[in-house]
Amino acid sequence: MLIAILCGRLTKDVEIKRSNNNGKETVVGNLTLAVDDGYGDNKHTNFFPCSVFGKSAETMEKWCKKGTKVILNCKPRQTSYKDKNGNNYSYVNFIVQSFEFAEGRNSSMESADAQHPTQQNTPSDPTPKKDDGFMQIPDELGDELPFS
Repeated sequence: MLIAILCGRLTKDVEIKRSNNNGKETVVGNLTLAVDDGYGDNKHTNFFPCSVFGKSAETMEKWCKKGTKVILNCKPRQTSYKDKNGNNYSYVNFIVQSFEFAEGRNSSMESADAQHPTQQNTPSDPTPKKDDGFMQIPDELGDELPFS
């Protein structure tokens, strides 16, 4: 078994293609993941083509935008072909088996939110108010929490 775990950022939004085969819809998402390697003067970025299928593709299309940092559990698939001049070529595409977000939504969306502010924080807004790392829970939700 051959697997690859990639951690990087999407270079653009996930591109979705839908096809219908004998009444069954197939959803395919294509993306490129930028993965940094090395450090200092030896730092460089690799760009890996990836494909994701089904519900995972729809989820990534909805929640993973350009710049989102994700961890992909993939199966590398090598494809070979011959061009019209008879030259042989080979490339590897990574088939996503599962994925996870590698940072919080606020971290990946900060730049987008700065460009397009949508709303102001209100006193009942459950976002951190100070740098203690804890979320403020509004008093009116106290009885609805599943723990005490």
